[in-house]
Amino acid sequence: LVDPGSSLLAALLVAYAIDELVVLHAGGFAGAGAPALFEGSAPNDTARLDGDWMAREAGVAGEDAVTVWRRRDRLPRHER
Repeated sequence: LVDPGSSLLAALLVAYAIDELVVLHAGGFAGAGAPALFEGSAPNDTARLDGDWMAREAGVAGEDAVTVWRRRDRLPRHER
């Protein structure tokens, strides 16, 4: 488990040292007047993050949203 800054995260991604990426969007940080995290309908290719990753789980708790990404090459072949 790592809570990296942007430089360390980039280095870990380039080195293929991350198997699972959990992204937390804390809605309370920007205040009540902030724009919504997502608007409109989702495009068909939302499961891709730089081509190597697939969104596997997502959820919302209060003002926070969480997305769990897993590397495609570590998934069972039928899930890729």
